[in-house]
Amino acid sequence: MWQQIVGHETVIKTLINALNNKKVAHAYLLTGPRGLGKETIARTFAQAFFCEREESIPCDQCSNCKRLQEGNYPDFHIIEPTGNAIKIEQIRNIQKSCQYKPYEGIGRVYLIKNAEAMTVESANCLLKVLEEPNENTVFLLTAENPYMLLPTVLSRCQRLNLRPVPPSVLADWLIKQGLDSERARVISALSDGAPGKALNLISPKEPDRRETVVAKAAQIQRGDVITALRIAEDMEKDKDAVKEDLDLLATWYRDLLVWAKTRETRLLINLDFLDEIKKQALGLDINKIGKDLNDIMKTRKNIQSNVNLKLSLETLLLKLSKSA
Repeated sequence: MWQQIVGHETVIKTLINALNNKKVAHAYLLTGPRGLGKETIARTFAQAFFCEREESIPCDQCSNCKRLQEGNYPDFHIIEPTGNAIKIEQIRNIQKSCQYKPYEGIGRVYLIKNAEAMTVESANCLLKVLEEPNENTVFLLTAENPYMLLPTVLSRCQRLNLRPVPPSVLADWLIKQGLDSERARVISALSDGAPGKALNLISPKEPDRRETVVAKAAQIQRGDVITALRIAEDMEKDKDAVKEDLDLLATWYRDLLVWAKTRETRLLINLDFLDEIKKQALGLDINKIGKDLNDIMKTRKNIQSNVNLKLSLETLLLKLSKSA
């Protein structure tokens, strides 16, 4: 439900007003970095759209709400990349389904996740659908990099930009999830204002990713080329976690640089790893730490394009290695 979403009040208000006034746009584009809540907002909107009470706030109790939560409502369709792209066959299936009446008669909602992954052919195919929208059919597109979409597709969508949740707001929300105030502060700082990233960091399903990244940083700094290449290979195997790992690595090198320059504990993000920060920063060249941090950020940005992931990681970790 809307009340459970942290932040994004303006975006939520826009969608609620559209539902209340029966002036829902035929296509919305939700933009922002990974983990901000684009899909959560899209799914909540769909639930409100189909809710039997016909209100802007879904009831969570009716048959439609329950089926949407279970993922088996026939008029709610999710399209996402197969491999690295959304292929034209997937969009053609949308075209075909739009020719028929909805199963339940209310309307249809299509959620296209990571819409920037559409091929040019797919985007042009979708454009034809958007140019001649069916009544009571709504498209919800999500994108981290909206400018990778065709300008003609962008122009057919009402754009809703999600911004990072302020650290204090995110920390308060994390405390409500059961974290103590100090850990909430640390996780909030590491999450870049993204609730989804924060939840991943505190998930009991996996060990603290920071511990793993910190250990890898220590291994890299020993300067062994074979070790650097092995770490790159390990990171490349878990493609879904690479961006998060690089974000954590950048935060770690940021703390090494801050400590090397200032010795001010109050400026550190990973304050609970203070002893390890002191240990790793000892003897490191300040200029090299700054250069390493810049290389990490460049690699993080580059892998959002279709670059060779393994080669990018190997190049980065060899640069970070003292012997590189």
